[in-house]
Amino acid sequence: MTPKLKLLLIGILFALSALVYLVLSFWGGAAANRDFEPLVKRAKAGLENTSQAQALCQDAAKKLPKVLSEIEASGEKIPPNPSGNTLDEKTTTMLKSGYKALAQCQMKLKQFEAAVSSYQTLVDLDPQEGYRHGDLASALSKINRHNEAMRSALLAIQLNPNVWQAHRTYGQVLEAAGQTPAALNAYQQAANYAPPNEKENANKVISRLKESLSAIPTKTGAP
Repeated sequence: MTPKLKLLLIGILFALSALVYLVLSFWGGAAANRDFEPLVKRAKAGLENTSQAQALCQDAAKKLPKVLSEIEASGEKIPPNPSGNTLDEKTTTMLKSGYKALAQCQMKLKQFEAAVSSYQTLVDLDPQEGYRHGDLASALSKINRHNEAMRSALLAIQLNPNVWQAHRTYGQVLEAAGQTPAALNAYQQAANYAPPNEKENANKVISRLKESLSAIPTKTGAP
């Protein structure tokens, strides 16, 4: 092998190494940019005050559009779309984490319209996840969209019939809609499925609703 050929091969190998490094760096950076785990951890740690919620919402609101642009640029379809959710499992899980953190801080800040939008996106990403239907129901109830809230709460129960929180949420939205007798029934179902440490709270609400109903004057016949 001539010296010139050796130099040429060394140059090619160096160029290939540099290319591989750039590709790995790009994908590593993209993966890091799509990582919502720090935001999720902050949400799980608790949003004890408004400033914490505002900071989390700002960070999530900055990050999500960038990630969505990356996904769209790759040709993936973000729900809702006629084909449904065509994202891979990893991307879906990542987006769910981001929107869940965003929705939690929006609820804390009482940005209920925005929270409805975030929870609706979560439902679109995974229509079979009952907890998200319950979250959407709670947000809808806050802006007096009671019929929609009740439908979402019922969907949560259909998907998770033995989950006490689903029945509690249904009771909450029914009470907010002024349907106290139905709310009482829903809370009684919640108490049936609730663990011991939560059953007491459910029973307190049941007692309160019973008192409320007993205070309503009964209709009497005409004199």
